[in-house]
Amino acid sequence: MQPVLEDSPPRFAILDEESRPILTAEQIVGYEWTTHSITLRPGAALNVRVKKGRSIVHGVPFSVVANGVICYRGVITGSFSSVTQSVPVINISPIPRGKKDVVQIELGYPRKYFKGKDPRGDERIRRALRSLGKLRGVNDGQMHTDEPLDCAADGSRAVGLAVS
Repeated sequence: MQPVLEDSPPRFAILDEESRPILTAEQIVGYEWTTHSITLRPGAALNVRVKKGRSIVHGVPFSVVANGVICYRGVITGSFSSVTQSVPVINISPIPRGKKDVVQIELGYPRKYFKGKDPRGDERIRRALRSLGKLRGVNDGQMHTDEPLDCAADGSRAVGLAVS
């Protein structure tokens, strides 16, 4: 059984190792199920806190939570890292750089180092995202894959990184 968060559990969130939000459902426009790519609202940013004595190069732990239950864990890292990861990864500086308003949960870093079963397809996560209206790329009779995404007035979207 996975740990359950007690105080007003989020329906969907990515949390750090102290259960503080890195990314919340309110910051998300859509979650593309087939690629596990997350489109962020304008001005939204991953709130990554790096503990003293640690480095993002070695990976900052995160947990993906659905309805207060930790569904799986991974790390946040960057393409500048030479440290391999065998768990799900959010790469904050992918090369080549994709869309600046999209983050992706990938398998391992580099991918060939991933070990085990892909946890990203957890049905609890899918149900939580569907209930929030964030799920994209799934045609199960309840979703439409051509829903428009929110943009700023000038058509731009932005993502940033806060490191403390």
